[in-house]
Amino acid sequence: MTETWRPIAERAGYEVSSLGRVRSVDRVIPHANGEGSRRQRGRILSPSPNGPYGYLSVMLGAGCRRYVHRLVAAAFLGDITGMDVDHDDTNPANNCVGNLTIMPHQDNLTAMSDRRTHCVNGHALTPENTVRRGRSRRACRTCIKQWVAAS
Repeated sequence: MTETWRPIAERAGYEVSSLGRVRSVDRVIPHANGEGSRRQRGRILSPSPNGPYGYLSVMLGAGCRRYVHRLVAAAFLGDITGMDVDHDDTNPANNCVGNLTIMPHQDNLTAMSDRRTHCVNGHALTPENTVRRGRSRRACRTCIKQWVAAS
């Protein structure tokens, strides 16, 4: 896949690629005293995991931390306002545009639930061992039976 770069709409001077990389661009920075300027070379930014779920984020200037997957989706997939960005392979570090899907929050919860293979107690979530609890939540029949038997 060829890497394509697009500007980040909310932050001038930064670009995001179709492979999930973020960079600053070459720019000229004026000196604070107003006399002269200096040239700042652009560079690839190093993302870091942010929070307990492993999503990668970058700093786009002072006090502006952004999730990489949301930057990629906004630049290549369209408007993401009020939407979730889902990683199709469930790997939060894989921010390639082909791995991302924009969807409503409820659909994202359903997709995450459907990908689970085992319950918290280790029972397989096969079709025979699964009960649907609402639209987005699956429950384990074995755990429900054990809970009822213990009551």
